[in-house]
Amino acid sequence: YPNPTDGLLNICFSSNDENPYNLKLIDVTGRIVINENQKAAIGNNQYQLNLSSIAKGMYILMMQKGDAIIQKKIVVQ
Repeated sequence: YPNPTDGLLNICFSSNDENPYNLKLIDVTGRIVINENQKAAIGNNQYQLNLSSIAKGMYILMMQKGDAIIQKKIVVQ
């Protein structure tokens, strides 16, 4: 949240372990705009992604943790 965003995107999730996860922001042409590796804490996690330098448009935010992959459409305005 918020989505659409004009700068900062908050990513919130819960984790049962302290394993690493990967965040990718992919544009409509399939190009990876952001690729970050982070480490989850046990319990609730919040990560803030700064999109202020990203061009306006629609993107796919992909989060991968182990075998699990979540994808969400993100609009930068």
